[in-house]
Amino acid sequence: MSSLPTVIPSTATDIAYEWLRNFVSKLPWNEEANLSENQVAEESGTSRTAAREALLRLDAIGIIRRVPNRGAQVPALSIADVRTMMETRLVIEEWAVRKCALSGTGSNALTALTKQQKEVSADPIAFMKFDLEFHKLIVHSANNPTLERVYCSQRDQQLRLGINALSHSVSRAEQVVEEHKTIMRCILAGDADGAALATRRHLESTNRAFLQKTQVEEPLLTGAGSRRLATTPLPAPAVGVERTTLRTALVQVASPDTETKAERITRVSGMLDALNDVDLVVLPELWNTGYFHFDHYQEDAEPLSGPTVAMCAAFARSHGCYVHMGSFVERTAEGLIRNTSVLLDRAGSIAHRYSKIHLFGNGSEETEVLTPGDELTIAQLPFARFTSTTCFDLRFPGLWDQIGKRGAELVIVPAAWPKARLDHWNMFSQVRAAESELILVACNASGVQRGEELGGNSRIIGPNGEIVATAGSGEEPLYASIDLQLIDDRRNAFPVLNDRLTNYDNLKED
Repeated sequence: MSSLPTVIPSTATDIAYEWLRNFVSKLPWNEEANLSENQVAEESGTSRTAAREALLRLDAIGIIRRVPNRGAQVPALSIADVRTMMETRLVIEEWAVRKCALSGTGSNALTALTKQQKEVSADPIAFMKFDLEFHKLIVHSANNPTLERVYCSQRDQQLRLGINALSHSVSRAEQVVEEHKTIMRCILAGDADGAALATRRHLESTNRAFLQKTQVEEPLLTGAGSRRLATTPLPAPAVGVERTTLRTALVQVASPDTETKAERITRVSGMLDALNDVDLVVLPELWNTGYFHFDHYQEDAEPLSGPTVAMCAAFARSHGCYVHMGSFVERTAEGLIRNTSVLLDRAGSIAHRYSKIHLFGNGSEETEVLTPGDELTIAQLPFARFTSTTCFDLRFPGLWDQIGKRGAELVIVPAAWPKARLDHWNMFSQVRAAESELILVACNASGVQRGEELGGNSRIIGPNGEIVATAGSGEEPLYASIDLQLIDDRRNAFPVLNDRLTNYDNLKED
């Protein structure tokens, strides 16, 4: 399967070769070492002949350099060497994993390798050897012997780098296993785009671990450490439901009276660009205009092709993530003005749209300017059935009853909820998640608008009503991971939705 097999020592040469591999892999990446045949023979417990043959084998693949009459030298690696290896991995592995996902080959073996790798996580050398086999199997399954030879020619040097990175962090091994599982799940689901993106993220993560270990500031991959590594937009996967973990950022935005809409869009664009390693970004209600700036609604209204959607779509494409852009004042083709929220997929295309149904009229001018929405749609995303509501909608159980009946599993709620009623914000968000056993992501605005202080405290609520994460009151991002498998786990363990009546209107009165 590869030109660099993991050798099961059976001959003296194999034993010497395996000793050499272990020696080289543990050597710091930027240090060189000199080895003699006598030293290799003595340390490996073999003969000079076996040592010589083992050295010749490593020399043939460029791991060491033979020095006449002196033995061999293990050269130090430069940043340029490392960059070349990482770029080669990126090109070959991303291509190979797409083919692997489309063909479905190798999935059972990948599952076994991931399990074995987890079992040896305390042993860096054994762990990295399973790591090599995991990635080599993907490349091998793509069935291109030429690319496989190129790929395998540098894997022993990557073993050296990987062990160096593992030695710096006790949690790196666990993180690698989880990243491998994500790649594997995408392959099993036949999700080529998802598998390529998961592989790209895994290499970014490997790159960051190496940089942290070496304290080298120069990135090894263009855009490493951010989602800008993706130069070609990845479309949203078009396969069935694939439960995964969404790395999420809820961005609490303040909309001060002194800032214009254009200035705020530019400022928020900078806030988004500062986000790293996210699958989903969520913004609050009417952040670009400011909810309480009712006199700006008409002039700030824009179509779906306007600057707010355009900015968020560009970010989604460049970072390869989903963006729920909160809501904005939409001017429809019919001339109506609505409070509309939009979910953009990884290609920057509209995956879901919702116009606020319950407009707030208690001391608010929203009902005087805007037209309420009249649709509730459920979008089948690759990872969940999705819908959205907005702020005041949280208070109306009839709407949420329909959300449950229509099978929603993930609901995003952008809001401009005042601090004065923050206790209701906390209560309703937990109740709505628990009663329909879904995950609720609620992103609130912060700051002061026209003398009204917004509450912040954006939150993610699990399907049991548990608080997964919550933010403070100021303008800030809230980072959290959303485990979508919790939806199935909760509904299987406590299938309360099966006992819900289809109609409560027929209940008898006394």
